[in-house]
Order: sequence, then C-alpha cells, then structure tokens
Amino acid sequence: MQPPFTLQVRTTLAACKKTVSFIQHNRLWQNFGQIKWIARIVTAAGILLALQFIKAFEFWKFTPFNPNALANAGANLSHIGSNLYQQVADMYSGSYKYIVLICMQALIGHFGGKTSYILSKIPYEPTFKNYLHDQWRIIKVSGLSWVSEIFYGAIAGALLGIVQLTLLEQPVNLLIQCYLLGFTIADVYCAHNGMSIMQSYRFVKGYAPVLVIVGAVYYLLLLIPVVGAPAGAIFCTVALLLTMNRLVAPNPELPTAPITPNNLPHEQ
Repeated sequence: MQPPFTLQVRTTLAACKKTVSFIQHNRLWQNFGQIKWIARIVTAAGILLALQFIKAFEFWKFTPFNPNALANAGANLSHIGSNLYQQVADMYSGSYKYIVLICMQALIGHFGGKTSYILSKIPYEPTFKNYLHDQWRIIKVSGLSWVSEIFYGAIAGALLGIVQLTLLEQPVNLLIQCYLLGFTIADVYCAHNGMSIMQSYRFVKGYAPVLVIVGAVYYLLLLIPVVGAPAGAIFCTVALLLTMNRLVAPNPELPTAPITPNNLPHEQ
C-alpha cells in the first residue's frame, strides 16, 4: 500500500529542508576515488550545456528610468512574464534536460551511493567499472523518460483537445515532464535496491507526488547559471533518497543481498 498523497508531499518537503545539512554533516563530496577525473570532465560538459538555459533571460536588458513608461508597466511585466514562460518551456521540452542529467551521472552516482550507504548500509565503491554501469543505465532510463514524455504528452494533448481544455495543455505537459525527470533521478534508489529499469518504472508510480516535486526542484535549479546543473543533481538525488528512506517500508520483493560490483542487477 502506497503512502497517502499528503504524507508524500510533507515528507518530500521536509527532506528538502534537511538535504543541505545532511550533505555538509556527512561530507558527501569526499572520496571520489577512481572517478574523480571523470566527474570533473562530464560535470564541466553538463555545465556548458546547462548554460543554454540562461537564454530564457536574454530579453532582460537595462534601460534608463522613464517616468512616462509607468503607465505601461503592467503591460510590460505581462509581456516579460509571457516571454519568460515560453522560452523556459522551450528549453524544458525535448531531450535537452535529460542530456544534462546524463552528464551529471558521476555526481548522482557518488552522492547517491554514499547516501544509500549511510541510510541503508548498501556498499558503494567509486570505481570506473561501477561508473560505466551506472552511466549506461541512466542513458537507458533517460531514453525511456523521453519516449514516455512524448507519448503521454501526445495523449494528454489529444484528450484536452477533445474536451476543449487546450489552455491546460502546457501545465499538464509540465507535470508530466516533472514526473519523468523525477523518475530519472529516483531510479538511483531503485538501482541500489536491485530493481531492473522496468521494475523501477513500475515501482515509482506509487510515489508520483515525490517525483513531481523533485523534478520541479531540479527544473528550477537548472536556471541558476553554472552551478545550477551540478547542484541540482546533487540536491535532488540526496533529497529523493532521504524521502524514500522515510516512505518505503521494507519490501519483501526487493533483494536482500547488498549491491556490490560482483552483484550488479541486470536490466530487463
């Protein structure tokens, strides 16, 4: 039985409040081991890609104060808000956000691995072999999320068109995108518990509020220049694991053996 909606929301928000202090107290940024140089390179690539999100603000330009323009202030603010929403929506659509997240896998794997060890004593070793396994998995998970986003977005658009509620299409699409981005991040929890990708995809459906909140937080953090992408990946991964640790009761269907380099789950 899945936790109630309100409990999921409260637990996720509470975990978000504790995430930064948890990271600092446990010094999760230490001991990258064999993947230190990989983390630096791919994170730098992800930052360069994420900088494209700043284009959403390219219309903000300084202009001298003009008292005569006060009468048009409301219209100008409305225009700016409309442009911002549209440009951000364009950035969020498609595979772009998943590519950025793929580049953050070294950070997701490291901070997620250390968090899972602290919370559940699941062994974590920052080796090149484990990194390659996790990198290949997030590529497949991101591909699944992208295809699902297109599929469910098309269905939602068609249904809203039938009932003449096309004004809701963009908000609904945003919810879908937040959910699937949250799933891509949440898969780290499922992987640590020995689930295949499709098992993970089915398992997280009962935690939709958690995924939507985590995905929305990552979306917002992506808008922060330079540090948004890596900070968002770290923050959302740790927050997600803290949340699931509180919400998920011991599941007899999950494997009891710890996940080690010699006992990595095979995707189906």
